[in-house]
Amino acid sequence: LIPCPDAAQDDVSMAVNDFLKAISASLLMEQVMAPRWPFKTKRDDEDDTTHGRGKKRDKDDQHSIEVEGLPTPTERAQAIIDNDLDTLIASTLSDKKIREAIIGTDTAEMITQVYIPKVVKEKYPELTEEEVDQVSKHAILTIATQGQDITVDDNGNKFIRMANRFINLDELSINLIDSINPFQRAYEILSKSLTPEVLHTIQYEIESKREDMTKEEAILLFTKYLPKWKEEHDGRVPTLNEPDANGRRIAFAIDYLRKLKQQYLAKKR
Repeated sequence: LIPCPDAAQDDVSMAVNDFLKAISASLLMEQVMAPRWPFKTKRDDEDDTTHGRGKKRDKDDQHSIEVEGLPTPTERAQAIIDNDLDTLIASTLSDKKIREAIIGTDTAEMITQVYIPKVVKEKYPELTEEEVDQVSKHAILTIATQGQDITVDDNGNKFIRMANRFINLDELSINLIDSINPFQRAYEILSKSLTPEVLHTIQYEIESKREDMTKEEAILLFTKYLPKWKEEHDGRVPTLNEPDANGRRIAFAIDYLRKLKQQYLAKKR
């Protein structure tokens, strides 16, 4: 599928783009065909007979997965989750940045905190920021768990595979969601089926064709990943010439935010 290294650059770009489209189409088919788990907010004061304000649990409620700290959707957000999640996931998998992130070098947080919420916001511009977050988290959980069975160990603990690990359902919390790459399983399958050279070619092509950075992405890289980078590199700040793709991206974020600050100060004069 991917041309050899001495092929014309346009051919490489076209092949990578076609490859990413094929990946998203395959994932979309998997999402449509596989069974889905419903999710709801975990409440400490619930018992086996009541739910919320004295309301009895229904049959569907008993088969849902509880997530600690999962925000309770508004009526408008819940309608999207109940009736339009397939369409939203299709839009997510059709998004250029999402397709690139599946096999690129993006972090899980970039996907869950920037890319997917951006798709939700563009598709449903009437939603508030809180509602965008509510819908996004349900979409992330659905993509990450769709088609996965719940397994029970000898001690009665229940687990579900999410991304590249098994999660104890009793420990499933909102803090875990943002650190999950919902496409991790797809990446693992793809990386095993490709040679390291071809995988590197794809990732390099994605990185070289990056669009301009968004403010949200820059802030996340600056506040969360720059400190990690400095800690791992003796306090050094990354440059745009770093051999590591993440280092270059962080450096680009620093430059982007510096320019934003300069523009802001210029307007105040």
